[in-house]
Amino acid sequence: GTISPIKTASKAVRKFGTVQLTGVYGTEANGFPLGDFFTRNVSLQMGQAPVIHLMPELYDMIENKEFDPTDIITHSMSLDDASKAYDIFDKKEDGNIKVILKP
Repeated sequence: GTISPIKTASKAVRKFGTVQLTGVYGTEANGFPLGDFFTRNVSLQMGQAPVIHLMPELYDMIENKEFDPTDIITHSMSLDDASKAYDIFDKKEDGNIKVILKP
């Protein structure tokens, strides 16, 4: 995760509202808009998505063609290029959403 969605949420949420961060934020976030949250009494909730709980519903959606998971694949790279792929993903480069590795 990056700080920009948090900054956007801090501006968009109403007074006394709640911002929910779901995903993987594994690093420190310098530039966190603490003042925006504090002065407007905004609550912040964080956690990872309950992925395993949601998988059966997702599988049904894929099977019924309500969702195509390939739509979010922006990069497909060889397993030999795994280091480069992880670097692109980590640095949020080249407009990536999901990078897949092929043997």
